[in-house]
Amino acid sequence: MVNQNQKKSKYEAHFDLFHYAGVVSYSVTGWLDKNKDPINEFVAAMFKAQQKNKLLSYLFQDIGGEVAAGSKKGSQTISANHREQLNKLMKTLGATHPHFVRCIIPNEIKTGGIIDAHLVMHQLHCNGVLEGIRICRKGFPSRIIYIEFVLRYSIINPAACKGVSDAASAKKATDAILQTSKLDPELFRLGITKVLFKAGVLGVLEEQRDAAISSILTGLQNHVRTYLARKNIQKMVDQKRAITQLQRNLKAYHQLKTWAWWKIMTFVQPLLQKAKEEERRRRQEAEEAAARAEAERLAAEAAARAEEERRRYEAEKAEREARRAAELEAMNKNLGETNVRLTQEKERLTQLLKAEQEASRVAQEEVRKLSGIKSVLDKQVKELQRKLADAEGNAGELTDIRRRLETEIGTLKINLDDASSKLAKAESDAKNKDQQIARISSDLSALEEINLRLKVQRKYLDKQNNQSVHFLEEEKHRVSHLNQVLSQQVQTAQARLDDSSREINDLNSQKSTLQARLQIATRQKEEAEEVAAANLSKLRKAQADAKDANRRADAAENAANKLRY
Repeated sequence: MVNQNQKKSKYEAHFDLFHYAGVVSYSVTGWLDKNKDPINEFVAAMFKAQQKNKLLSYLFQDIGGEVAAGSKKGSQTISANHREQLNKLMKTLGATHPHFVRCIIPNEIKTGGIIDAHLVMHQLHCNGVLEGIRICRKGFPSRIIYIEFVLRYSIINPAACKGVSDAASAKKATDAILQTSKLDPELFRLGITKVLFKAGVLGVLEEQRDAAISSILTGLQNHVRTYLARKNIQKMVDQKRAITQLQRNLKAYHQLKTWAWWKIMTFVQPLLQKAKEEERRRRQEAEEAAARAEAERLAAEAAARAEEERRRYEAEKAEREARRAAELEAMNKNLGETNVRLTQEKERLTQLLKAEQEASRVAQEEVRKLSGIKSVLDKQVKELQRKLADAEGNAGELTDIRRRLETEIGTLKINLDDASSKLAKAESDAKNKDQQIARISSDLSALEEINLRLKVQRKYLDKQNNQSVHFLEEEKHRVSHLNQVLSQQVQTAQARLDDSSREINDLNSQKSTLQARLQIATRQKEEAEEVAAANLSKLRKAQADAKDANRRADAAENAANKLRY
């Protein structure tokens, strides 16, 4: 359709298109050039080189040269630019969460406070806002995961939401909540992982949620106000009862403060209290005497036990010191003898080494000397085994020494085996004397190491002896400290006993004072009773005189009445 009304257009319009956004005018000038996409030169060359399809090759026989001649780097058509921009836009939308802002012009005269309704609706229609709203209302734009829906709207149906732990239970709870809310089934759908709502349905659910929360808060306020009101009423009742009780007590006090018997009772009551205190004091004295006797008995038993423990400990200590000294003496003696023997053995082996070096060519002499060394080593092994058997009796404190001796015996056995092998090799081949001399040197170094180990053991035993002496001194100090503590405890018990005796004397003096006061109070009570009896007799006599006077007054009045008539 040719448009005849486009006078102000920048270009000549040849036809118009009508769609929901309005009327759009188009020009056909350069239409083909603007919308023609250049063919890929590689594709054109491939079509041109076709041998099986002659028609396809004929159609593209000139297109390859035209493309090569007319192609420009970066030249694109309108459709290509549009496609590229559209692809970039879709990539951006897919990588972000867009929020659109629509700008609406209220009027065309740029004046505030004036709204052109037709212009506004035309903009909304052209921008696609109304169409988007229509599409949104036909679909389910609001989508919530089941767990989140249950967490927010469980207050609508709390019973159905108990025990929700996974997606399946959350879906069942969501269905129960929606049934409780009485929504139209056409307004929502239950998906696999989400619940979908039409536009505006979440507002209805929010209103129901607010109503449930308001109901709960109203009930809570009701209970709180009821509790406060009942507490206030109970306070008022208690105040009324207290006032009534105070009035009753004041009336009773005003009635009794002038009564003679009440005065007597208030006078005698402290004396009765003193008698009760005297009885309690006697019980307390008896308990203190029993406690004092028990404390003396316990102190005596503790002192006896401490003395017995001290004697037993001294005896054990002396026995232990003697046994340890004997053991240390025996060990020192054995170690000294072993050290001497090892020194002698070292010297002998040194001489033997020199003799071996001098007589290296004589095989028989070497064999004889090695046999002598073997016998000596056998004796040493036996001696160490005997020492080990003797040391097993002291297994409590010499376990480490036993292990070291066993290690030495094993080393000596190894040396013995080496010597045996040397002897066998010397008997079989007398030409290897140099190697045998080297092995003997290694044996000598091993013996030197054993000597050093024995010296270390001796130092260790000396250290243990010093520690034992130090331990015995500490035990002596502890026993003396224990004796001092026991003596202090005995002195403290004696001081407490003296304090208790002084307190008993003070209580006895207070007892005598209270007894004297009690006697005085008893006499006063008897005198008050006598005075009360005398007053009672006077009161009775006065009552009899009053009755007699009344009787005489009545008789006089009767006589006067008779005379009057």
